[in-house]
Amino acid sequence: MKKRKIVVIGWIMAFFSVISILFMIKSFSPIKAAEQANDQVKIDISTQTDSSCATVVLTIGNTEKQSLILETEGLKYIEDEAIENGADSTFDGKLVVTDLKEQKNKKLLIEGGTKQLVLSFSVEQEATGNSGKINLLGDQQVVLAEKNVDFTPAKMKEMQSVEQEAKPLKQSRALTRDATTPPVDSLPLLDVFRAPIGTGPELINNGKVLRVTKNMGSQIGAIWSQQKLNLKKDFHLKSYLYLGNRGASAGDGITFTLQNDPRMATTPTAVIGSSGMGLGAYYGGRSGNPYVQRGLSIEFDTYFNNGSSNRMDREVGENGKKGHVAFVTPGLQNNSYTGQHHSWILSPEYLSNDTWRTLDVIWNSATQTLSYTLSGVGSDSYRIPDLNTKFGGTEVYWGFTGSTGGSYEENAIAITQLPGDIEQTAQIENLTQNSALQETVDAKKNETLKLKDTIIFDGNSIMSTDGTKMRVNLAEGLTYRAGTLALDGVKIPETSIQQVNNQLIISNLAFSRADVPYELSLEATVTSSQNDVQLKTTFDYLSSVNEVASSSNPVIVNIPLIKGHVTIHYVDENKADLAAPKTINQKVGTVYNETPITIADYLYDRTEGNASGTVQETPQDVYFYYKKAKANLTIQFVDEANGKLHEALVKEKTIGEKVDLTKDQEVKEAITEVLTKRYLLETSGRPTNETAVLIEAKGTQVTYTFQGTLSIYSGPTEIDFGSHEVSWKGTKDANPSYDQPLVIWDNRKNLDSWKLSVKLEGELSIPDSPTHVLNGVLSYQTATDKKTLSVDAQEVLRTKHEASGQYNVSTKTWGPDKQGLRLDVPSGAVKVIGEYETTLIWRVEEAY
Repeated sequence: MKKRKIVVIGWIMAFFSVISILFMIKSFSPIKAAEQANDQVKIDISTQTDSSCATVVLTIGNTEKQSLILETEGLKYIEDEAIENGADSTFDGKLVVTDLKEQKNKKLLIEGGTKQLVLSFSVEQEATGNSGKINLLGDQQVVLAEKNVDFTPAKMKEMQSVEQEAKPLKQSRALTRDATTPPVDSLPLLDVFRAPIGTGPELINNGKVLRVTKNMGSQIGAIWSQQKLNLKKDFHLKSYLYLGNRGASAGDGITFTLQNDPRMATTPTAVIGSSGMGLGAYYGGRSGNPYVQRGLSIEFDTYFNNGSSNRMDREVGENGKKGHVAFVTPGLQNNSYTGQHHSWILSPEYLSNDTWRTLDVIWNSATQTLSYTLSGVGSDSYRIPDLNTKFGGTEVYWGFTGSTGGSYEENAIAITQLPGDIEQTAQIENLTQNSALQETVDAKKNETLKLKDTIIFDGNSIMSTDGTKMRVNLAEGLTYRAGTLALDGVKIPETSIQQVNNQLIISNLAFSRADVPYELSLEATVTSSQNDVQLKTTFDYLSSVNEVASSSNPVIVNIPLIKGHVTIHYVDENKADLAAPKTINQKVGTVYNETPITIADYLYDRTEGNASGTVQETPQDVYFYYKKAKANLTIQFVDEANGKLHEALVKEKTIGEKVDLTKDQEVKEAITEVLTKRYLLETSGRPTNETAVLIEAKGTQVTYTFQGTLSIYSGPTEIDFGSHEVSWKGTKDANPSYDQPLVIWDNRKNLDSWKLSVKLEGELSIPDSPTHVLNGVLSYQTATDKKTLSVDAQEVLRTKHEASGQYNVSTKTWGPDKQGLRLDVPSGAVKVIGEYETTLIWRVEEAY
């Protein structure tokens, strides 16, 4: 017999060896693209007690950087805050919710996260209709996930359930379709549990569904894990629970139980509770009935036990036979009227209603609290003050129990994440710098890094011996080097790697060893142009529904601060500084944008170098060139009353330049032209800085101020009294002729009075005979009297100009009957006949 047993075992080992090889081969099969469309996003809906409301749970795997659109139909407007406040406390990234133009649609911007995001929020139905819809859209409006929301009133649902009960049940439908068709691809459980105890438990659907009881009466069963759970560590069981389709006729239910029953070491097949009310875990109320020792159960009870011998549920209440969920400690007091249920929740709908419900069971080791969430029902928790008192230690087995009696249902569970512990330790090294493996390394652009994640599973956490996925959340700024991903040094085919943005999703990995490390490694190149930043990368171990089951610590690439210099110069045409240079001393990659400054008396001309750009490691110089600015020099020519004497000269000159007007030909010509108009230009009338006129930015104006003159504009060169015969009577003449008039010019500012005087250079005489003189024969008739002319000047006219210009004395005052020169030669004065002549000297001057 021993020999035969050895042979059988050897055959089994060989068989499993073949299976293992087949799994290894399968682990590198290509990824099916159709399976990847929505593996990062999930929507769950649970209707609340108030049928007009429902709870929405969004699970989003990729939280490093993602933009999603939340579309709703048949639902009231959802406030942004309601969504943002619904983020679970473990989320370590940033969530921003904003309205879109389309009515009631939302944009969800998620970034900076290394863990999945679970969002929970309530929705309400609109006034009309009993259903709504929620869609999650990704890039290019691709639908990633969608879910209908049923707001059918509770009474209507109950009536529908009763109607279903009245119809004949198709047992094959419950057995073959419902329990074997969970809504997701769950984990294979062949290596997770020990051999089942009792009549119920069995693995179906290729080992991916645990059916605890069939859809028939009088069953009982229990099934326990191969490995213990360490309650000093957290765990999270994610699953789908199916409690048949029997409505009010269902019974009895199942439990999730933790136990450290001492019989597990000697007679493990004895670790089972009573049937019926006992749900395969509790004491049934009769002597000798078994129960699971040192345990704690979460019961999903579909039958109300309120009899005389099975009265355990009396304290809970019938709840319309819809069922309840509660925490129960298996023990001898289980059939008491009160005190056996803790933190119970009455189901708002039939637990047995042909529904696969999500079931999460979470253990918080810090608070020693066990909690659950069952979709459509709710959440609750139970704290264990002392693990030793409760379990006799800190390690427990876990599993499921169930039973049916006169009432029955099919009970099944599909697990997507096992409750075991996964330890992940990520490290990184800089291959270019030959650094050691550590959690943080320094690196620069174009350097090569090696990233490694060491994964250790306990016996409960190995999810599958094939088909497992991992995800590398590679930091932005790092680029995967194709062909370097390996598991335990064995290269992973690129066909098993899907790259989505900077995430690498590796499919079909094989993990079958407990408590032995696996190493997932890859190489990446630093491609970031940034500096003074930290690039964080994490590794995620994914469940069968692509949820994060475990995450590594982040490995960090420190790109140190690198500063660069940009010097801005402000120079003239000769590159001489016009202002102090400006230096930009910033980290490489910093954006700068410089513009010319204003410099007095200069105008910007051109730029040499990049006036805008990013700071580089090598020094940069930017030159702003300036040229002297131009301004007008205006030269005016005016009289003392500021009257214009000549058109002003306007010359464009360089600001700051000094101009010598005495050397300017146009200026000299203008002055000469004005002087010909009988003006004087005294020194006082010239600009004070005439030889060095400074050109200012606002322009410069100088003035030449000319003085008007009082002068003899013209006068006779010859005054002829004609020929006269010598007569004893003498000779008189009051009307001499003259070749041109006597004109006085006055263009002085005020045109004040002036006086005209005349004198003889000598007495009238014959030029060749100076001794023959006629004395006192010439006179000037004034307006009042006659004045005999002599060598002494005498005033003969006092008047003033009415307007600037000429005053013709000859035409205005001379004539026989007016004023003017007179000849009066007395009898006997002429001694010698001849031509007598003399010279008149006229003088005009201001009259004071």
